[in-house]
Amino acid sequence: MSRIVVLVGSNRKGGNTDLLAKAFADGASDRHECRGFQAM
Repeated sequence: MSRIVVLVGSNRKGGNTDLLAKAFADGASDRHECRGFQAM
């Protein structure tokens, strides 16, 4: 199992970048440990 860190630097919560990062983390969390952070 790998650890994945997702950093989101967009200041629009719920925007396209935020949704894309969340979808990626949700898909990857099936087989990996994922953490997400809002950088702004």
